[in-house]
Amino acid sequence: MRAYTNPHCPRLLTSLTFTALTAMFFLIGNQFEATAQSDNDNFDDGNDTLPLPPWARYNPLGIGSWSFPGGNTYRIQSAASPDPVNFGQGRAGSFRPVNYTNFYVSVDIVGWDDTIHQVAGVLARIATPGPGTTKGYMFTHDRGNPASSTSGDMDIIRLDGEVPTSLPTTGVDSIHFETGKSYRLVFIGVGTNFTGQIYELPDILFPIINITSTDGAYSSGLSGLVVANNASETGYDGPADATFDNFLGSPAEPNLFDNFNDGDDTNPAPAWGRYNPIGGGSWSFPGGNTYRIQSAPSPDPGTYGQGRAGSVKPGDYTNFYVSADIVAWDDSIHQIAGVLARARTVGAGTTTGYLFSQDRGNPASSTSGDMDIVRLDNESPTSLPTTGADSIHLVPGKQYRFAFIGVDNNLTGRVYELPNTSVPVVEISATDGTYPNGSSGLVVANNSSETGFDGPADATFDNFLQTSAEPRLSADVTAGVATISWPLIPFTLQSATNLSSPVWTNITSGITQAGDKNTYNVSGPEATKFYRLAYP
Repeated sequence: MRAYTNPHCPRLLTSLTFTALTAMFFLIGNQFEATAQSDNDNFDDGNDTLPLPPWARYNPLGIGSWSFPGGNTYRIQSAASPDPVNFGQGRAGSFRPVNYTNFYVSVDIVGWDDTIHQVAGVLARIATPGPGTTKGYMFTHDRGNPASSTSGDMDIIRLDGEVPTSLPTTGVDSIHFETGKSYRLVFIGVGTNFTGQIYELPDILFPIINITSTDGAYSSGLSGLVVANNASETGYDGPADATFDNFLGSPAEPNLFDNFNDGDDTNPAPAWGRYNPIGGGSWSFPGGNTYRIQSAPSPDPGTYGQGRAGSVKPGDYTNFYVSADIVAWDDSIHQIAGVLARARTVGAGTTTGYLFSQDRGNPASSTSGDMDIVRLDNESPTSLPTTGADSIHLVPGKQYRFAFIGVDNNLTGRVYELPNTSVPVVEISATDGTYPNGSSGLVVANNSSETGFDGPADATFDNFLQTSAEPRLSADVTAGVATISWPLIPFTLQSATNLSSPVWTNITSGITQAGDKNTYNVSGPEATKFYRLAYP
């Protein structure tokens, strides 16, 4: 398999030379072969000491308890406070000793005592944890008064010395957690902007709650889990009890990358969701390392639409970068094949979002074909007006990379003829603000309008990546100091002194976060260096 190289790094830059800094350095293509900067625990080892570093238990009143039901989940309980007026309500939690500025924290809530008015959820940017000193933020579910079988809501809260302040939020926050179900809580912080999302498992494609807030009081800290009694109706005199699973902490929303080298679409987690609106789809793994998606002809194109199929990778992105290699296709079919973004309500007659795809054109022509940016409204396609030359015939035997980028209402599509991942052979752009967020994926569909859309579809993909921003390095030089910057995505900055026999070294210190960027300064005399981003 070809190493996955970011197609959108700056072209191999001319050396940067300046008086106070005699080094030369280059920003080059990125590879996908390092270690992700994330922290996770599925508790399958039945403890909170592994994987390292161990969890730090938060027990401000000395009445917390921790256990591992089934040997694979994490239960946190607090007894009732001995004196709620003087010591506050019963509360307990656990922290991961990993510091984040921007953050992505998620966990599953898989059990709780529904008879208790309590809060349970995730913590972020926590500092000085302890009785009367804890500060930071939490995204929690408030059960509400158990006298109601439907009460409950989500809150984004600032903690100032353990004193909670509910921040104003946008979005619908009401939700009652139904016993017997499990839910995923996701808390995201970028600068002063916060997002809280709830997924009802096993659906991890589309959140059922999405609220946002802003606050600038605390800029960095630890992440973790918390439970606390919240029975204001009885003087906060009760216990708290919730069970968690699948904790993840990261400096940004995780990338979702799949090179299909495992010969399936279930790993790495989360598994792909297959899109099979009329039941004619099939999925296979040629060579055990690529992903072939096919659709049989539609049984009735007039009633059901053309044959089509696809796969969607769970994840909810507003701004997005999605790329995939198209490595084989049936050139005798008039079909489209490409990548989806901001996809929601995926299904027959319901799919919405955007598609960057190649239309093969009539196979009677050996040179026909073009790229399109398409809006999908309940599966009905609308080709958006684009700028840039869109004509391209994909030559059988060659391979191409499709990259689709969305920043707010601005959409860009690029095609690279592999192995060249520096200069696109097609670049088009469009604008549309209909759909602000959603999941990404792959799609094939028959498009033979000349014969009534009565044919199949068949394309093979490789090296799928979705993340929240284009993995591109940039550099600025001011007063003899070169500042390298890149988006807040979980890539690792690496350097090497040559490209003839490079030894890439992870850069683990000196990186700071400024706004929505990571930055790294290079100053003082230094030999020529090359820099790249690496994932995972």
